[in-house]
Amino acid sequence: MPILADQNAVSLTTASHLPASVPNDLPLKGLTVLVVEDSRQAAEALRLSLRRLGARMRRAATLEQARGHLRTYRPDAIIIDLGLPDGSGTTLIRQLARDSTQRPILLACSADPTGREPALAAGAWGFLEKPLPSGQALSFLLSPWFPALRRGKVAMPSASPPPDNLSLRDDLQLALDGLTAGPDITTQSYLLALLRGIARCTRDAELANQVAWAGQTGQTDALIPALQARIGPVCWR
Repeated sequence: MPILADQNAVSLTTASHLPASVPNDLPLKGLTVLVVEDSRQAAEALRLSLRRLGARMRRAATLEQARGHLRTYRPDAIIIDLGLPDGSGTTLIRQLARDSTQRPILLACSADPTGREPALAAGAWGFLEKPLPSGQALSFLLSPWFPALRRGKVAMPSASPPPDNLSLRDDLQLALDGLTAGPDITTQSYLLALLRGIARCTRDAELANQVAWAGQTGQTDALIPALQARIGPVCWR
């Protein structure tokens, strides 16, 4: 289940982020959420839920792209994945938490629950564990930071959407290209973390076991045919 931070651990003042009046079925209308997420599949799942709530989402796939976004506009909230191609999301969380000129709602997300404490220590307001829940559950989990979600009645699906095949194909291809290129230790660690997240979000136990073995042994060659086989049909359980 997704995990959120202790609400008493941080002083939350979100009223200034919300429009004065919004329709009940679009409680986040007028808000912009920047999602810093390397996985296209995870980003698309968030986009669907946020769109149903009325929020506009922008995506950055790396820390560098996120900083580029933040130089041009100020989002109302930022959801930051902890495992990114060019570093840890906690770096950006720490930077934003110390920046008095930007006061967005800061939420961390990861498929690795051990990232919760470092994210909160860096200044995140809360933590979302992947796979992200259904739109209905996500709306409830976000409500401490978005009071309008508590005031309105939102029509959200009670079941999580199925994985988007095209997005999954892109994520798998990214991992395959990286492993085929013979990554260095840092890049290999990132790619294995990405694949662990994919396996968890798609409930692919076989892939999860293969990634775990590669992480323990340092042998990633066996993952290449495994990814190639999945990229073809992209048929998930």
